[in-house]
Amino acid sequence: MEGALLGEIVARECMAIGARPEHPAMLEKGLLIVGSGRGRAGVLNAAGIHGYTCDSGGLEAWAEGREAARSEGDKDAYLRTSNNVIMWNESNGDQAYALQLSAEMADYAAGLGLGEWRAQFGAMSANLLFFRARFREALELVEQVETTAIDALTRLQASVTKVACLIELGLIDAAEKELGPAPESAELHLANNTAFLRAWLHLAAGRAARAKDVADAVVTAVGDEGDHNHLQAWTHLLFVRAWAQQDLGQPLSPARTVNNTHMDQLLGREIESLAMIRTDPLRAAAQFRDLAEEYEPRAAGYALRARFAHADALRIAGDPGAADALLDVEPDIEAAGMLPLQARVRRSLRLVGIPRSAPRGQGTSGILTRREHEVMTLVASGLSLAEVARRLGLGRPTVRRIADNARVKLGAHHRLSAVAALHS
Repeated sequence: MEGALLGEIVARECMAIGARPEHPAMLEKGLLIVGSGRGRAGVLNAAGIHGYTCDSGGLEAWAEGREAARSEGDKDAYLRTSNNVIMWNESNGDQAYALQLSAEMADYAAGLGLGEWRAQFGAMSANLLFFRARFREALELVEQVETTAIDALTRLQASVTKVACLIELGLIDAAEKELGPAPESAELHLANNTAFLRAWLHLAAGRAARAKDVADAVVTAVGDEGDHNHLQAWTHLLFVRAWAQQDLGQPLSPARTVNNTHMDQLLGREIESLAMIRTDPLRAAAQFRDLAEEYEPRAAGYALRARFAHADALRIAGDPGAADALLDVEPDIEAAGMLPLQARVRRSLRLVGIPRSAPRGQGTSGILTRREHEVMTLVASGLSLAEVARRLGLGRPTVRRIADNARVKLGAHHRLSAVAALHS
């Protein structure tokens, strides 16, 4: 009991205030007390949290803890360590394995009747699908999570993934509706790490100055002594600001401190490459090319952005290979449905003399999730929302929310006009 308690203290302190100098000795003592018996998995989980807090390590302890939990029959520790193994691989390692494991653990939780854990693993799967640029699949999964999750953090995680997918797909109105009104101060943004989403949304909508204003407000609020590692979206915020400054033709601000995960380090390199795109575009192009290769196994959408930046840097340098590079990345971006990035590619193609029209908005057949399309089809057949809810075995509030989401995506002010847009 004493060993398990030491591990619990370390885990809670790391998550609340960060790692402390006495933690390694406490973990060592905890492992010595529990030995190879029950409780070892919990202490190893705490050791993983400590390692992740210090330098984004922790995988070895979590993997060992997962095996210990399996042998001990400790279901709670098995769920927690599996969750952390997925989280680590999401930011630092093998995302394909993380996606497979999150699906397996969702099934495991469902088999135990643990709905909240199933929702948690579903939310993690959705985020991993986002990083693979499988945005519509991610939105489908988020929809499932939203109908079952009660835990506020799980719902927030799913909502962040949802907004990010909508932004990448260019569904700005739907993303703004999901985010809700802007907070009155930068400090309120810090409470839930959504500032980067609002800045990113403005950037995708072509509002670079507003994107920079949102980012600058938070950067100022955090200050030079801020705990950036406790702001999970800190580096993402800096990368959005860098792209906004690039769009505005302004000198880029220094990246300052970036977070410790591999993904954050890659974003930091993206900011550095953007900073030199006008002063040394050929060097920037080479860095973006290398960055695209490193992004690919971790964030396919980010890799597409880096491939575009590589091609655009070649254009700025006057390199004749720019047109071919832009034409090479264009179909992949279009296939992913990334309208804001597609608009950038087409603008650059026009600048090198290749005619391109601005990309059209998402067609109605591609922007709705399967459930949204199903609900709207039933509404179009003349059923009321209550009748649709009974037909699908859903609650009426859930059906209303699904119908409202579909209406916003279709750019309609009323449900009936959304039905008309669906069949236009």
